[in-house]
Amino acid sequence: MKVLSVGLMRLKDVLQIHGPDDNPITVRQLGDDPDYRPLLKEIQTSGESNIVLDCDPDKILDILRQAREVKLMEDYQVSYVITSLNTHTIDFEELKFVRSNITSLRLIDPKSYELRNAVHDWEEGEKRFNRIYRISPEHVKTEAAVVHDAVRVFAAALQELDSTDEISPIPMNCKQPTQWPHGLRIVNYMKLKTEHGITGPIVFDDLGFCQL
Repeated sequence: MKVLSVGLMRLKDVLQIHGPDDNPITVRQLGDDPDYRPLLKEIQTSGESNIVLDCDPDKILDILRQAREVKLMEDYQVSYVITSLNTHTIDFEELKFVRSNITSLRLIDPKSYELRNAVHDWEEGEKRFNRIYRISPEHVKTEAAVVHDAVRVFAAALQELDSTDEISPIPMNCKQPTQWPHGLRIVNYMKLKTEHGITGPIVFDDLGFCQL
């Protein structure tokens, strides 16, 4: 397996899964030079067929175009796994006739009702400030979706708790150890709630981590 990465620390956990009896993994760091063909030719010559591509989404198409130029996308046995969770924002139309397999992951479904409804709310919200905001669901980035869902869950928990026991905000100093008396209640309540957001079902475990 060949791993092409701009941030090796992001793949640390993946690389640690590799066992002593598994096929060797070669890791190469992508540099600042936009010409990746020498590296891709090296991979093509080596006969590597499983390639993990970890880089900024803006570079993905350029790398794959150059891979096609050096004939590294003409074999059905060659597969690419792209780690970016924003790959869904890229138009791969020009690569639809390549033979190699390209696999990516995503947390959001551009066709989901939740996403399209959120995009509509964002656009309408900007109109209140006489601003024009336009974005298609297909181009919503994962970071925006995660923040949207986080705010939604927090706001829902805050609203529901406030309906039974008024929650009053008070000035707090972040440098002092004093805690907001309602903070723990809100956190514990959020752990019990299940929401369905842009990223799918939002469920927390006992430690407060979102379960995928």
